[in-house]
Amino acid sequence: MSQYKLNTTQNDEQALPEEVAVAVIGMAGQFPGAENVGEFWDNLSKGVESIARLSDEDLRRCGISDELLNNKSYVKAGAYLKNSDMFDPEFFDMTPKEAEITDPQHRVLLECAHDAMSDAGYVAEQYDGAVSVYAGIGVDTYLLGNIMPNPQILNDMGMYQLVLGNDKCYAVSRISYKLNLTGASLLVDTSCSTSLVSIVMAYKSLLSYDCDMALAGGAKVNASEVGYLYEPGSVNSPDGHCRAFDAQASGTVFGNGVGLLLMKRLEDAIEDKDNIIGIIRGGAINNDGSDKVGFTAPSVAKQRDVIEQALEFSEVPAQSISYVEAHGTGTRLGDPVEIGALNEAFADCPAQSCYIGSVKTNVGHLETAAGVTGVIKTLLSMKNDTLPATLNYETPNPAINIEQTPFKVVAQNTPWARTDSPRRACVSSFGIGGTNAHIILEESPEREYPTEPGSELLLLSAKCAKALKQSQHNLSAALPQVKSLQDAAYTLAVGRKAYAHRSYAAVNDKGAVTFAPANELTKSVSKVAWVVPGQGTQYVGMSRDLHQRFDVFRSTFEQCCELIVRQGGQDIRNLLLGETAEPSMQELIMQTDYAQPAIFVHAYAMAKQLQAMGVEPELMLGHSLGEYVVACLAGVMSLEDAIKLVLTRAQLMNKVTRGAMLSISASLDVVQSVLAQVSSHEIDICAINSSKSVVVGGTYEAIDSLSTLLQDKQIDNRKLVTSHAFHSHMLEPVLGEFEAAVRGITFHAPQMGYVSSLNGQLVNAQMVCEPQYWVQHLRHTVQFGNAVDTLISEGVDCVFDLGPSNTAAMLVRDNVTSACSIVHCAPNVKQKTAGDLVLLEAIGKYWSLGGNIDWQDFYANRDCYRTSLPGYPYQKRRCWIDPIFSEAAPQVAQQQTPVQTEPAKEPDVSDEQGAPRNATEAMIVKIWQQLLGVESIAITDNFFDLGGQSLLASRVISCIYEETGLEVDVSAIFESPTVEALASVIVEQQLSSTDSEELERLLLELEE
Repeated sequence: MSQYKLNTTQNDEQALPEEVAVAVIGMAGQFPGAENVGEFWDNLSKGVESIARLSDEDLRRCGISDELLNNKSYVKAGAYLKNSDMFDPEFFDMTPKEAEITDPQHRVLLECAHDAMSDAGYVAEQYDGAVSVYAGIGVDTYLLGNIMPNPQILNDMGMYQLVLGNDKCYAVSRISYKLNLTGASLLVDTSCSTSLVSIVMAYKSLLSYDCDMALAGGAKVNASEVGYLYEPGSVNSPDGHCRAFDAQASGTVFGNGVGLLLMKRLEDAIEDKDNIIGIIRGGAINNDGSDKVGFTAPSVAKQRDVIEQALEFSEVPAQSISYVEAHGTGTRLGDPVEIGALNEAFADCPAQSCYIGSVKTNVGHLETAAGVTGVIKTLLSMKNDTLPATLNYETPNPAINIEQTPFKVVAQNTPWARTDSPRRACVSSFGIGGTNAHIILEESPEREYPTEPGSELLLLSAKCAKALKQSQHNLSAALPQVKSLQDAAYTLAVGRKAYAHRSYAAVNDKGAVTFAPANELTKSVSKVAWVVPGQGTQYVGMSRDLHQRFDVFRSTFEQCCELIVRQGGQDIRNLLLGETAEPSMQELIMQTDYAQPAIFVHAYAMAKQLQAMGVEPELMLGHSLGEYVVACLAGVMSLEDAIKLVLTRAQLMNKVTRGAMLSISASLDVVQSVLAQVSSHEIDICAINSSKSVVVGGTYEAIDSLSTLLQDKQIDNRKLVTSHAFHSHMLEPVLGEFEAAVRGITFHAPQMGYVSSLNGQLVNAQMVCEPQYWVQHLRHTVQFGNAVDTLISEGVDCVFDLGPSNTAAMLVRDNVTSACSIVHCAPNVKQKTAGDLVLLEAIGKYWSLGGNIDWQDFYANRDCYRTSLPGYPYQKRRCWIDPIFSEAAPQVAQQQTPVQTEPAKEPDVSDEQGAPRNATEAMIVKIWQQLLGVESIAITDNFFDLGGQSLLASRVISCIYEETGLEVDVSAIFESPTVEALASVIVEQQLSSTDSEELERLLLELEE
């Protein structure tokens, strides 16, 4: 069993208290030049400066005048997110219009919250504990620059809707609402230190047991992707580069970004087998107060204090810190003050003993997302054993005198290997106004991984086919880098929400993944049946793969084999588990006294494995011998008695005169008419498998003659590989002896429903507890076709074939005309696919059909950990209101750009189905289009199904009043939520207050 091993050694000055340790178990972010954490690390490790150079064309498109563009002090640089105007409203159950009027900072924060939970392997809506959210965002430039200047938006949506979509205080609450998180939901706002303050607050909240997990971080998105006008003495860089700690440092570059961590108490994360990315050992927050030259100035003393407070709280010695992720803005005042504070806090550390760096040289200063960006960088550095270079560092800043401090700047990518002592780092973030934050990080504990990957089931689902296909591609690309295939399978099963579009893959190689065809779930399977075949489906080695892979199958298999030997039967293990099919083994397994116990053992073990996996049948059916498996599972007979009867049955059958069996592809009437032309007393109808499949049996000579006659009549037929003619008159010599054996068995009323293959009816206690039933069952015709008809009439819509091949499934398919899914649990002898993979594919297919599997139970007895895997591929579209520029500026994109590429059209009042039939319905459709951002609306559509809610309902009423002067009560929309129903309410209200002439006009309108 693998487990985490905390890397604390005697090299530490003292043992660290575990009660102040919090694990980071998930993280997500979007940064300049990087749409996710993986791309972020790629850029960091390659030394990419993600501060973009902006072209004049781009800037003109954003409304920048030529006069400003030609100003030598205008810096054409910025650090922006890719596609910040894009969003997937459907995924988050938002209408396109609601998304369009929502601050993009709210949107990216919501995306990251979902992604961080997903990265940790948790479905937010399904987590039982309390999850708190601590986060903040920057100034809402989208509201100020894009929405407020647009009178049409103000008129359509109303101020209250706009406030809900843009006020800072709703950014965090929206996350809790959308993801159903029930812990504290707090907006944090401390300027540049917001996201690190959020992390410290979440850390302290976890230590206080105020929540079970916490999301913490921040976002900053400036709606205008433009440069800036440099002013001497300001904090802005004069050339669009950030040069932290360098002699040329003269300012920073502000940018956009978002990041969130998911945190949990370390002891809980270890117990829950979470993916521990890193550990937070301590944190502190303080404020400068007035101990500085001005409100915006930093304070050496208070920055030193917050660092010392974090170290003291964590009880981590400063000498154990090997890296500092500095605030590092690259400003003339900020860097010297920060190094001065660090120098005092690390006064007892040797010179040049600790590395220091700043991510702002890569992505700029992300303001409210700056601190979390530094934390994510540091955690990634630990994970990848590398400290990425601090860019633009060439000559040390003489005002810092860094050579005389405990620090040395990471000027190039530097190895950061594990040692006997845990690697530790700290991160600082300081806000304008004086709120300072500092945290202590430690590397994640080590754990061992399985060396030999076994077969696993990978599950994927999405809200649409395109997203599912993209998920398949993303997972296939990421899987080779995943350390444990088992962990990946477990995470996909328990850590992902199941959507309607589903696919799966059973794999034993991370490099070769073939997904099953996607299935769009419109109706879940509701009633499962198990079907067990009879003799003739067995082959050498049929249980080998399942025995090797699945514990329950193996233990049940061994139990059955031991009972067989104990009761005088042959040890069939070699036949069922054999690697090669030697001729002698092939001959043995075809003999009845080997074949029948072999099929019983395999099918019974398969049934127990399926139950352990969470698949339970509502009905069962066994073909001939298969009914003994079914009866045993139903409790009609004990396992010992079932095996005793199967052995007796097989031995007695083996004693009778040998015969042959013939499968005929024809109806019973056709077969009977042909039998009338031959010596039919030597041939019996042994099984009626379907309306077009009948099996007969008899002497070799009679069967050979019948086969020749059928061929002459061009009726397909084939001889079955059997040693005797089962269910024929040739068994009559042993019926008495078999009855005596049956009377020695204790029978019980069935505890599970199943259908008799003797008469095709649902069994009852009176039927199957009568010994004569089992005697008739041995001799009489198998009524499999009728039995399948009974299954279907009982509502079965999913059938599992428990046999060692797919024979029973094919027989079921021959009988089924309604929608019924067939699931194969094992390969046939000709298939190359391993048996364990086929069983996993069966579970995957069942899940893709809507089958309910408790995946926690499925993996309960396995040593599985959650792991980081690609998140959901949002299907984004443009949800953006472009700013309206003044006439003095270039007139580019003056008009509001709706969600779609063209404005909402006037309702089509033609005779198309669902189109408005009169002016009142057309008015309502137009209002809904404006408020919901949905173009295609039929008169039968429901306002709330389209994404409407109570506040928008109030806006609808206001718009109706503006159009008609009619005061309709808002309850009308709730009681009459379709276009046509609401139109009727409006017209009725108009009628009640209208004179006769106007009344006649309205009546005529309704008749139209």
